Formats: sequence, C-alpha cells, structure tokens
Amino acid sequence: MVGFPCKLVNEKVESGLYQTASEVVREALRLLYASGRLKEL
Repeated sequence: MVGFPCKLVNEKVESGLYQTASEVVREALRLLYASGRLKEL
C-alpha cells in the first residue's frame, strides 16, 4: 500500500487502537463486508 491508505493504516496502529496493520485491514474488510450485507436487505 502507498499514499493515503498506508498513512491511514499507520495512524491507526500508532494511535494504539490496533496492534498491527493486518488488524486494521482485517477490521476494514469486515466492515466493508457487513456494509454490503446490509445493502442486500
């Protein structure tokens, strides 16, 4: 990742909300999936 996405992920890790970049990406994908599921209803 480069640019804004990378910066955002790094900020979340540095803030202490997440331990690793993988956790940030995993949570983002989970939320994206949940959002898509809501649109199907």
